[in-house]
Amino acid sequence: MEQPQTTHRLRSECPLSGVLVPIERVPDPVFSRKMVGDGIALDPISESLLAPCDGEVVMLHAANHALTLATAEGLEVLMHIGLDTINLKGKGFSPRVKNRRQSQGRHPAHRF
Repeated sequence: MEQPQTTHRLRSECPLSGVLVPIERVPDPVFSRKMVGDGIALDPISESLLAPCDGEVVMLHAANHALTLATAEGLEVLMHIGLDTINLKGKGFSPRVKNRRQSQGRHPAHRF
């Protein structure tokens, strides 16, 4: 039996300044093939990542290059900084949020 599809609307602000790139053109198949879901890519010109919406930080990666916000509507928003940045082992990343804490949209979440 098929489950009914649920539609959610999310107002999201741009998390950083940069050039918008179609997700399919990102040179990493995890993103370009949408293995972690649909999304957008930005080639940044700023050094701060802002929370694009209100939500709870449900995952701040140990290498500090990625975090996930869960919204009140039940959506999860993954923010990943760079390609192969896990190899930096956290060097150059300064999270401004903590796991299991609320974050407000347009507030700094990360500096890189």
